[in-house]
This record gives sequence, structure tokens and C-alpha cells, in this order.
Amino acid sequence: MTKLFGAAFILIGLLAWFIKDLESSDMRRNLSISFIVGNALGAILMILNIFDEDTDANGMEWLNVFLYLIFVAGFVYLEFIDTDDSLSEPTETATEPET
Repeated sequence: MTKLFGAAFILIGLLAWFIKDLESSDMRRNLSISFIVGNALGAILMILNIFDEDTDANGMEWLNVFLYLIFVAGFVYLEFIDTDDSLSEPTETATEPET
């Protein structure tokens, strides 16, 4: 089961890495929202699994919850809180025409 979580986290990390340079667009926003919802759902399901009486939960399962919440917090910050678009948009400098 841990290998599957590792593969999923590598997938999330690679997708996030490749979309980081996209311009602010609907596609980037939709991908970010899907990452937020998917990781929040993963955290909720892990918490439900930890508190389920039929499973032998240990402290390592809280690490998975923590990782999911780190991804959620990162995507929420980058998509909704960090509004500094000055880094992604080049500034134009006015130049005088040569005569």
C-alpha cells in the first residue's frame, strides 16, 4: 500500500512541476482545483481509515495525512492566496525611438 501512495505522490509532484510554468489560465486553475479536491479527499479518507476500529492503524498513517494536507495547503496558497503576478508577466520598458 505504501508503494501506491508513493507512486501517487510522485505523480502529483510531477504534474505540479510541469504546470508551474503555465500562464494563468483556466486549465491551470482547473488542474489546481482538482489537486486541492483530490488531496483533501485523500486526507479525509486516510483519517477515516485511521479511526476505523477494524484496521491496525499506526503512526505512519498520520504521515500520509500530513503529506496530503501539505499538498492541499500548497495548492491553495499558490492558486488563491499568492496573487503576485508580476513574476509571471514580463514588464515592458518604454524606449525612445532612434533618430
